[in-house]
Amino acid sequence: MNGTPSYENMSLEEFIKLPYVVQIYAKDGPIFENKIKDIPFVKLERIIRGDYAIAYFDSRRIHDFLDLIGNAALEMLPESLTTLGRASLKAVTSGT
Repeated sequence: MNGTPSYENMSLEEFIKLPYVVQIYAKDGPIFENKIKDIPFVKLERIIRGDYAIAYFDSRRIHDFLDLIGNAALEMLPESLTTLGRASLKAVTSGT
């Protein structure tokens, strides 16, 4: 894809600041983590209680993403398909 940055050496913090990156929640966190480990345009934030994964991906690649992992494991919540609010993201990740 033209204009696609190189994600391999990009930190999660840098990645989520990109304007087209969106957050997703996936069921079966460890299985999802294994599926995305070699997909450079998807980055895992964490697994919650061993059940759910919180991850981010380049929304411009949604068709590639769904082709690679399928959609059965995903919880596409409305707020997960919008750009991230930086203040709320910082509050969540800092625990304040």
